Amino acid sequence: MTSITISSRGQMVIPAMLRKKMGLKTGDRVLATFDEETEILKIQRAETFDEALEKIASWKKPGIEPLVDTRTLFNQRESRL
Repeated sequence: MTSITISSRGQMVIPAMLRKKMGLKTGDRVLATFDEETEILKIQRAETFDEALEKIASWKKPGIEPLVDTRTLFNQRESRL
């Protein structure tokens, strides 16, 4: 177990050892969930868009083409932001 200190701004630093084990790099996003019954905070690495696309592509059945090109839609959204 590793101790983490919360700053006056409510921020915490994930120690390098844990970042390495989790595969976290600068700019990565994490998901946090809190179990009220056990008071355990769980942090996990969020999937990148590309990882999510790969997962979705693995669900594709042979011979069935997607109705939309997800990558194109994502890029269009990004250019509007």
